[in-house]
Amino acid sequence: MINVADEDYLKTDRSALFSELTEQLKPYHCFEKQPMYYMSRFAGYVAIHILMLVLIGMTSNPFLCLLLLSVDAIYILRIGFIGHDLAHGSVKNTSFYRDYLGEFVWCFFLGLSKEFWDSKHSLHHKFTNIAAAVNGDPDIETPPFVLGDLQPQPKSFLGAVITKYQHIFYWMALSLLVVGLTVESFIFVATQTFKNRPFPLKSPKSVVFLLIFTGYFANNFALFLAKPLWLGFLLLAYKYLVTGFVIGFVFALNHVGLPVVSGTYPIDRLTLQTYTTRNVNGRFGRWFWGVLAYQTEHHLWPAISWHKLPEAAAVTREFCQKHGIIYNEETPQQCFIDSVASLKKLGRPLD
Repeated sequence: MINVADEDYLKTDRSALFSELTEQLKPYHCFEKQPMYYMSRFAGYVAIHILMLVLIGMTSNPFLCLLLLSVDAIYILRIGFIGHDLAHGSVKNTSFYRDYLGEFVWCFFLGLSKEFWDSKHSLHHKFTNIAAAVNGDPDIETPPFVLGDLQPQPKSFLGAVITKYQHIFYWMALSLLVVGLTVESFIFVATQTFKNRPFPLKSPKSVVFLLIFTGYFANNFALFLAKPLWLGFLLLAYKYLVTGFVIGFVFALNHVGLPVVSGTYPIDRLTLQTYTTRNVNGRFGRWFWGVLAYQTEHHLWPAISWHKLPEAAAVTREFCQKHGIIYNEETPQQCFIDSVASLKKLGRPLD
């Protein structure tokens, strides 16, 4: 179920309540860091990723390769969770973890500049589901898809067709996420800007590009072993499409279908983040969504470590119920149903 609030609810300042809630987390040691927790998980995910590459390199069976690549996409997603938390300072807020190891994980394993991700993702956190030309959420700026009733409808006939059936096309388009992010990342490194905002690079361009291209070779050369060249390229295309879909699907269900706000008046952090983010529950949801299963708490306190989020969620959920604050949490199935229904509703009829 999608909770929709009126303007009075959104304009109510809950900053004092947010401070009170933050204080309630301290006895649970929610802000303590345990980098070894992350490093053990990171080592496990990389080991499975390497195993998948070894098995792919040993077989010429295309169907087995597709299956192995599908499993690998799940663990690339999980390596992405580690990169995500390194960038946020959730692992440990030091230059070694945040900048050096973070840059290595993002460039070598994920093929993106960490600083590009930082720039894009910081705007998403600051302006979550806000539709505005300047101070808006870049993650909902995905024309011709319309994710909120405050966003403009496409003017072209083709755009109108896609929007009308966006409840189908949107999920297909997620497969192109990795390709799109890669292009954006290269443009960012070259221009050092994002959304017309300057973001000077801290890392040398040569180091960033070296890590990215070395990672491309190391993570993909197995696709061409013991196989015809055409099959290698086919597997390469499948890898990036399935990985894009897996990553995009996880991120999408945390926000798609939830209300989009105008940003014409200030909304405090607690009100905005509980209103525009969604947790995913259930045994499968908690495992598959990983750190993003607790998206609300992550958006409220981005630097909280993954293993502390369940405790933070329990406190936050009870606090929101006590104070009449909207708190979104659903099973993966219900998240998908709500998202599809919203996309279908927002799709305009063809003239």
